[in-house]
Amino acid sequence: MDQDPLNLSQRKVAGRYMLEQFESGKFYLQKKDTKEDGGGCIDGTVEAIGWTNGHIFAKRYSTYRGEPDGWMVIDVAKQSIVGPLPEAAFRQKYPGVQTLSPEDAWKKL
Repeated sequence: MDQDPLNLSQRKVAGRYMLEQFESGKFYLQKKDTKEDGGGCIDGTVEAIGWTNGHIFAKRYSTYRGEPDGWMVIDVAKQSIVGPLPEAAFRQKYPGVQTLSPEDAWKKL
């Protein structure tokens, strides 16, 4: 049984990508009409997020503790994901990208 038939726990970021808020207060990134197990499409919780025309930047806390945390970069058109990138590498490669806490992003979406 679907506990959220009206999708009130999801807000569109870009393309098919949705920011989803769980009852626990944690945020995940999901692709519309796709249910990913273990942390959404970035395999972890969203700790910070930003977006531009064509890209989503999500700092993840990995669900699988053997995998690194870091920034995941999603090309919305290609539906491809690069990362995780460490903070310094992310800021060097994508200077000036504005990011928000998932709570603040939720309010803007």
